[in-house]
Amino acid sequence: MKVSVLVAVYNAGPYLRKCLDSLVNQTHRDIQIICVDDASTDDSWQLLEEYAAKDERIVLLRQSENRGQAEARNRGLQVAEGEYITMLDSDDWFSPDAIESACRMAREEGNACDCVLFDLCYHDDSTGSEWGYAYRTEARHWTGEEAFRLSLDWSIHGLYMVRREIHLRHPYDTGSRLYSDDNTTRLHYLDSRSVARCEGVYFYRQHAASMTHTISPLRFLYLDA
Repeated sequence: MKVSVLVAVYNAGPYLRKCLDSLVNQTHRDIQIICVDDASTDDSWQLLEEYAAKDERIVLLRQSENRGQAEARNRGLQVAEGEYITMLDSDDWFSPDAIESACRMAREEGNACDCVLFDLCYHDDSTGSEWGYAYRTEARHWTGEEAFRLSLDWSIHGLYMVRREIHLRHPYDTGSRLYSDDNTTRLHYLDSRSVARCEGVYFYRQHAASMTHTISPLRFLYLDA
């Protein structure tokens, strides 16, 4: 089972090695790592070239101007070859078995399993502390409509791998430069026949430089989304 991973990169130099190391060292080897540099002005592109020279599974794309995560991911989506597609932010990382765990769950659930959530662990850069996502349900299997409804109030999160055909039908919403991937997530759930949750971990880094945590006028884009 081939999985394509979309990585949108913008000035991620301090964090990018950990992200890429977590991908090239996945226990599931049949992956396509699509990195889209969104006109970075730091050393991100040089780091991407360094890793691509060592691993032929890495595909590099480069935007001529900064256009936001959604457009960068959509460009990567155009060349995705995997049966399933997932995304990893360039400052986050996967546990070594994350994709293997998701693929195993998809196989065990049968052909109707269109979407598999990763387990989610927050990591605070300032303290080194980690804590799991506060799910509001103990279930690990849902219909697509159930997952859609649960996602509306964040009873479940939006970090998952999804069948390629569904992602192509619903590319990332470009209506806002930030946050609009939440809208796409809910459409993916709604269009899935069944959704499951695996034990592979997505590590979500919390740090002051994050686009979604920085205090700036960009926070108002949440209203657009």
